[in-house]
Amino acid sequence: AVGLAWIVRAAAREHKREDGLYENREDEEEEDAAPTPTTPEHDSRPCATLGSPSYWLLLLAILPGTGMGLMTINNLGQIISARGGQASTQRAATAVVSVANGLGRLGCGALADKIVQRGRPRAVLLVAADLAGALAMFLFFVSGTSVPMALIAAAVSGAAYGAIWTLIPTLAADLFGRKHFGANYALILPAVSLAAILFSTLLAPAVYARHADDDGCAGAACFGTTFLATAAACGGGAVMALLLGVRARTG
Repeated sequence: AVGLAWIVRAAAREHKREDGLYENREDEEEEDAAPTPTTPEHDSRPCATLGSPSYWLLLLAILPGTGMGLMTINNLGQIISARGGQASTQRAATAVVSVANGLGRLGCGALADKIVQRGRPRAVLLVAADLAGALAMFLFFVSGTSVPMALIAAAVSGAAYGAIWTLIPTLAADLFGRKHFGANYALILPAVSLAAILFSTLLAPAVYARHADDDGCAGAACFGTTFLATAAACGGGAVMALLLGVRARTG
């Protein structure tokens, strides 16, 4: 009887040991199957950030997209007026851009988290935002003097602009780490100021003034060149964002 009890205890201990090994093996398999995170292996100091190709690709990717949004917001009243829209329509267009801007920020934030969980770089959404900005400018251009189409284009541009502002801080953290996040984030913001100067302060007023008379400007030509140039710039920004995503994916 004593011998039989000893054999039963030994078998039970062996069974527990095998169960433990099996659970450890399952844990290791789950870790191997987990997606590779896109966070950097080290935290980049500001000086190192300035020397990183990813930094310059990020700047070139967000510059046209933010310039597109700021140009649209700052000149929306004149864009609608040049198409024959009344003051009430201008106010409605401003509301459309504001709502689309907020929805773009909310939607992009939620979607970015899902993309990262699947092991894809967040820069994929920056490509989409720049392409959406290019689409908005193309809609403005091809719609001529149509006010309803201008409202649709304004909504698309507002959503793209809001999405880019959601992506800027998260991309900065993904690419350059969180230890020096404040300093690295501040290095990115001058691109937005430069975008405002290039697209909203220089390009749009110069094109508008070229076709304006003493009574202002009316017709598709008032912003036509501005829309085409901004669309082309957003297309170039999408290419830069794509290169940034490839670089982030390959490490």
